[in-house]
Amino acid sequence: MLNNKKDLLILIPAFNEGKTIQEIIKKAKKYGDILIVDDGSKDETVKNSKQNGVKVISHKTNLGYNQAINTGYKYFLKKKYNKIISIDADGQLPPIYIKIFNKNLINNVHVVCGVRQKVTRFGEKFFIFFSKLFFGLDDPLCGLKGFTYNFIKKNYKNPKFDTINTELIIRAKKNSYKVKHIKIDNRLRKDESRFGQGAKINFFIIFTFLKCFFYIKK
Repeated sequence: MLNNKKDLLILIPAFNEGKTIQEIIKKAKKYGDILIVDDGSKDETVKNSKQNGVKVISHKTNLGYNQAINTGYKYFLKKKYNKIISIDADGQLPPIYIKIFNKNLINNVHVVCGVRQKVTRFGEKFFIFFSKLFFGLDDPLCGLKGFTYNFIKKNYKNPKFDTINTELIIRAKKNSYKVKHIKIDNRLRKDESRFGQGAKINFFIIFTFLKCFFYIKK
């Protein structure tokens, strides 16, 4: 059940993460209210989530990670929580960092972004290198991010590039918001990522960076 405090909403987008979703929920729910956005899963994701008593919004079909994030932000703005932290459902990002992120979203810090210590894809390494060079961002692709209500209300727009969280981080830097980076001792996924592997996903990541670089405005 959602409490009345409405301080922190924990957004967990999920697609066929039935094997890991319960562990993430159990470790995360002590820090705030949880919203699972199920992106058309065919496994036990929804069942396992509801068994833990959290709010679940389901897409009828698989719309993609970005649309799951969008659904979460629309819910967040509607319910007017003070802060939102997103974390992936695959278990690579330890939920203990939610507590750390929440503590850092204070005063003039409106954006907190994780910095993974283990990154394997060439495309992600490319994105991270040039994001640091041009935007001063250490890891804009990390799935663990935190924002204040005021920042999302002012800067959230329907995304153009299939990566709303990355757009928000870059827009924050372009508009001189203070972005706090926190190192994450992440685990590498054992099975195949929902984004796939190989040249195709690397090309997509690099292409996304180029679109972000040339088209994201203040």
